[in-house]
Amino acid sequence: NRIYKDIDIIKFKKTSVIPHLLIDHIHNNLSKKVFQMKDMVVLNSSNLYSDNSSKMDDFYKSNQELFTILDHKVPTTEDKIIVSKPLEFRGLEKPVVYLIVDDLFDKKEKIYFQYLIGITRAQSKLVLIVNK
Repeated sequence: NRIYKDIDIIKFKKTSVIPHLLIDHIHNNLSKKVFQMKDMVVLNSSNLYSDNSSKMDDFYKSNQELFTILDHKVPTTEDKIIVSKPLEFRGLEKPVVYLIVDDLFDKKEKIYFQYLIGITRAQSKLVLIVNK
């Protein structure tokens, strides 16, 4: 009964569960063999990332077989999932975008702008991971 079949919304209460939710959903997408890792990008909004940056970075670095952190460079053709922030990924696109946000209804101009950029990076599928 989903209105938009190409948009998934995953809700979390604590940021500590984000890695588990993300990995589960990614493995589910990969098992369907519709998308490959190189087709995916994970975009972390700055309001979520600033409070949890070391935990999130540790998670991505500990899963180097899956993720590569963009770090202000043009993405390579690696067969890994790119991790970035919406503003750093503007002008680029991927078939599958995971957008992790703390508050989807945050009306601060900078945050709202990040969400719009992140959402429009998706070519085929958008996965929103949002705080309840």
